[in-house]
Amino acid sequence: RTVNQVMTGDIPAPPPPPALGPNQLSNPSLELDQDANNQADCWQRSGYGTNTSTWTRTSDAHAGLFAERVQVTAYSSGDRKLISTLDAGQANGGCAPTIEAGASYQLGAWYKATTSVIPVLFYRDSGGVWQYWRDGSLLPASASWAQMTFSPGSPPAGAQAISFGIAIEAIGTLTTDDYSMRKVGGSS
Repeated sequence: RTVNQVMTGDIPAPPPPPALGPNQLSNPSLELDQDANNQADCWQRSGYGTNTSTWTRTSDAHAGLFAERVQVTAYSSGDRKLISTLDAGQANGGCAPTIEAGASYQLGAWYKATTSVIPVLFYRDSGGVWQYWRDGSLLPASASWAQMTFSPGSPPAGAQAISFGIAIEAIGTLTTDDYSMRKVGGSS
């Protein structure tokens, strides 16, 4: 930019962000429960550590009819989270979205939480074993629906699928809905 462009505001518009591909998640809005187990299909309630929690399929949804809520009532360590199912992947009749080597993805979800929460990511390696990948940035508590978007960069070498969710690591309540996973730079 020239000094004149800066002073007059005659600065060319920045290029548009890369296009996002279609949502690659199965049952991203948590609506389907075909086995009637009161839990969204293609999603698993997960966690580790020493804590006590209660899960609910709730009608307090961001959009549609259902969302998933976890209430942690006692906490010493670990977390509780709803993550896309850790299975053999869509290419093998499962739920986990298959990824492309070297591609980047934008992950998203809507949440409400009484305490700070954090995005968590996993990947399935070339041997078919699910591994912890990384956490995202801490998200603030929110009494109304807030949107989380996270671009973790290229998955680790050999990764075949991704799973992610939002984790709660304290006493409180977390409700999530309307997840997305889109390839950055076009369709898949």
